[in-house]
Amino acid sequence: DDFALDAVDGDAACFCADVAKLGVLVVPGGATGTVMQTMDPEVLEWIRMIDKTTVYTTSVCTGSWILGSAVISVMGRSPRIGFT
Repeated sequence: DDFALDAVDGDAACFCADVAKLGVLVVPGGATGTVMQTMDPEVLEWIRMIDKTTVYTTSVCTGSWILGSAVISVMGRSPRIGFT
């Protein structure tokens, strides 16, 4: 399945509900929105589900808080954390 970047425009909750498989998941960081996402059970469950299909699940900046809240298993993977 091809993924077009313009598909991201619009309601993120609606978009996520339509996606069952990804090659790469990048969770962006931010301020208030990041904190809210760490407490959203639907978002966290979707991340756990989609992580099972990805080759890479990664984040930028405070997006790692969301992945941490989703308790993404790194068993069998080589996690890398870097700061620039």
